Amino acid sequence: MNINNVLKYINSLSINAREHGPDYMQEILKLMGNPHENQKYIHIAGTNGKGSTVNYISNILIESGFKTGVYTSPHIDRFMERMKINNEEITEDEWVEIALYVKGKAEILIESGRKAPSIFQFLTAMAFEFFRIKECDIIVLETGMGGATDPTNIINSTLISVITKIGIDHVSYLGSSLEGIAIEKAGIIKQGANVVLYPQDSKVESIINEFALNINAHVDIPNFDAIKILEQDIEKQIFSYGNYNNLEIHMFGKHQIENATLAVTVADVLKDKGYNITEQAIKVGLKNTKWPGRSEVLSKEPIFILDGAHNEDGLETLVTSLKAFFKNRRIIFIFGAHTNKDYDSMLKIVAPIAKMFITFTPNYHNGLCGHELATRASKYCSNVIGHVDVEDAITTSLKVAQKNDVICVIGSLFCIKEVRDYFKCGNEIHN
Repeated sequence: MNINNVLKYINSLSINAREHGPDYMQEILKLMGNPHENQKYIHIAGTNGKGSTVNYISNILIESGFKTGVYTSPHIDRFMERMKINNEEITEDEWVEIALYVKGKAEILIESGRKAPSIFQFLTAMAFEFFRIKECDIIVLETGMGGATDPTNIINSTLISVITKIGIDHVSYLGSSLEGIAIEKAGIIKQGANVVLYPQDSKVESIINEFALNINAHVDIPNFDAIKILEQDIEKQIFSYGNYNNLEIHMFGKHQIENATLAVTVADVLKDKGYNITEQAIKVGLKNTKWPGRSEVLSKEPIFILDGAHNEDGLETLVTSLKAFFKNRRIIFIFGAHTNKDYDSMLKIVAPIAKMFITFTPNYHNGLCGHELATRASKYCSNVIGHVDVEDAITTSLKVAQKNDVICVIGSLFCIKEVRDYFKCGNEIHN
């Protein structure tokens, strides 16, 4: 089978996160010789900020000389983006070889009466095998939607469990209770392990602290009040935290400073465990971190921001940043939503700073029709234009934007490639 046939097979698998219980991962990995065992993991769960935090941490580790595996989701352009060693993607040849190996083990289970794995289970099994072959020093492992029941949680030990900002999302899978979601995310914490927790709602912190206490795990929570912002614009942010001065990042928004601070706290815990991580490695790692589609500035005239915020908490954070950076300036929102999201609540959050909504249909199986979203948006804003294609929405935004306007794409992770490709092709009217 070539790469196209392998990808066709993977795309034929179920996207249902509840397709199987945790025992399925145990069975398929056992057939594979348990490649997930005897590895060192930093395991990351949360609702928002996971991807950015993963990349800050992994870049610090890479700069410290550790062979670092990274597993993230979803991908933007290619499935291969999900598995990396020192920021280098798995090759197509490696992908085909490992996918066929895992497929063979899945077929053994099918012959025994089990169903095929879900896409995420299949990819997670592939990732464990890939990291085993590459003999990583440390693996930074991002959960999918869950925590306790996530396929990645088959691992039985971690160096550090990291929990980022928790909010309401994926309600059909995780439920609509913040407390229930916190319990699910806390499930990645292992007996006697270290936990680094993003400061958040007191109820969430209480749940996670109690969970950790019951299994003798130690929780570190960074003090965001100790962050001192020294310089801040859309191109870079410089800040100090604790004993670290002049830390520099190149992602937009105060929340990215907080995500970076979470990563610094992880580095400090690793240092306490005996890992050689210098201040210079932390600084270079943070400075080198980029994460497409998360607080990404694609154009400066007009200012065009691509952000994957796709739930209420993420949008509230983004609005706070936009108001801080662009005081008294109205925003043109290019907005695509999914049918399983509370897009009315999302619209309410961004409408107070919206000059205009330009809607589109995300290119995904549950993408909400852009024209239907435009009808909903018209309840909150008098200036609404509906499109289907995101490229048409971008073109319209650039035509109508005035000098001081800011354009911001929100609502879906499944438009990031199309938006970035639009600008790569030189379609922007200013730069």
